[in-house]
Amino acid sequence: MSLPLNRPPCLAGLAALVLAGSALSACSPAAPPPPAPVAAAPSPAAAATASAELVEKIHHALLIPGSEVLYSAESAPPTVAAAWVAVQQSAAKVGQGAEQLAAGRKGADTWNTLAGQLAEAARASGAASAASNTDQLRLANEQLAAACTGCHQAFAQPKP
Repeated sequence: MSLPLNRPPCLAGLAALVLAGSALSACSPAAPPPPAPVAAAPSPAAAATASAELVEKIHHALLIPGSEVLYSAESAPPTVAAAWVAVQQSAAKVGQGAEQLAAGRKGADTWNTLAGQLAEAARASGAASAASNTDQLRLANEQLAAACTGCHQAFAQPKP
C-alpha cells in the first residue's frame, strides 16, 4: 500500500508543466535549422559608395543645417536667450556630425585630423553661443569654415 504524497498545489502544477514541455519538445525537430549564409565582404568600390552615402547623410542631417544656423547668427545675432540656445544646439549638431565622420573612418589620419578640427570648432561655436558672444562666434565659425574647406579640398568627390 502506498501512502499519498502531500505536495503543495504549486509543485503539482509545476510537475504538470514540465511533463507537458517534455512532451512538446519530443515533437520538435531534432536539430536546429542551419544558420543563414554569411554575406561576403563588400567590394572596395561598394564600401566606398556606402561610405560616401553615409558622409552625405551626415552632411544633410547635421552639418549643413547646424552650420547654416551658426553662420546666420553672425549676420543676425539672436536678441533673446532662447535663440542663443538654438544656436548652441546647432553647434552641438555640427559636433555630433564631426564625431560621426571620425567614427566612420578609423585609422584615416588626415580624415580624422580634419574631423577633429571640425569638432573643436563646433565646441568653440557652442561656447560662444552659450556666452551670447557674437565676436567669439564669428571667430569660432571661421575655424569651422576652415575645417570644412580643408576636408572638402582633400576628400570631395565630384558629382556624376
